[in-house]
Amino acid sequence: MTLFNYFQNTTTTPSTAQTYNYSLRKLKELTKSDDIKIIYNTDKTIKAIQTMKTKPQQIAYTAIVAYLKIHDPKNDDLIKFYRSQSNTTQKDINTKRAEQKHDPEKVKNFITMDDLKSTSAQLQKEFKKEQDPQQKRRLFMFRLIVNLYTRIGARLDFADVSILTRSAYDKLNDTDKQKTNFLIIEKNKKLMFVFHHFKNVQQIGVQERPADRWLTTLLNQWLKMNPTKYLLIHMNNNPMTRDDLSKTLKQLFKKYLNKPNARVNSIRHGLITEEQKHAPSLKQQKAQAIKFFHTKTEHQLYRNI
Repeated sequence: MTLFNYFQNTTTTPSTAQTYNYSLRKLKELTKSDDIKIIYNTDKTIKAIQTMKTKPQQIAYTAIVAYLKIHDPKNDDLIKFYRSQSNTTQKDINTKRAEQKHDPEKVKNFITMDDLKSTSAQLQKEFKKEQDPQQKRRLFMFRLIVNLYTRIGARLDFADVSILTRSAYDKLNDTDKQKTNFLIIEKNKKLMFVFHHFKNVQQIGVQERPADRWLTTLLNQWLKMNPTKYLLIHMNNNPMTRDDLSKTLKQLFKKYLNKPNARVNSIRHGLITEEQKHAPSLKQQKAQAIKFFHTKTEHQLYRNI
């Protein structure tokens, strides 16, 4: 029986099962065993795993835990033992990553939370001084855009957001919902972003993000200025495209931060790198990945790049 059959008819995805298959097959080779039950010999298993590089070590421990949870779920002590080994190894990986030095040229383009807050503050000052109503509306929207990125880890997906009441949203069929993203307005409820249309929706599913009190205040002010059903608009009230939003962010970063080469992904690199300084646990890393609309694998690519 192959390891893939061990994970058949479970929630384990084929790609994950393949990874576990390779890892445990490698473990059997290192222990010179033909039986996966070698994992019950913890001393021999640990000794073999320690000959691997750090990341494969963590994968091997995770694979063992996954195997045991399916085929020996009542063996709590052994599951806890290998899970502890996995967590310890992951912490070592995180610590080493946190100590790595960035490419100075790439660091120049990182957008940090302080950068976003600084840009928002400068836009607020200009907004207060501006007399022309159209320009004031434009500056307010720019400030809203910046603050959206302090709260929600989307890419250019805000350009696809349509504004709907909850009742109107509920009447849409699944096909129509999949075409765009939404800001849902519902009486006596928090404003809610619902993302159907983004890069990793097939992998991580539809994502909902409630607006916190600060963002709700900005959004409610903006909704009074915005006569359209689109979240982001031009001066002529036509909706912004993703390309428009990308260009807007580039212009804002150049003007207010003197970072002409910064892009929307510069925000992701900056914010994720800040979060990694604290060597988060596996559970925290998973939450961070979802926060930025990432798969677990993709999230690793943004860390310390």
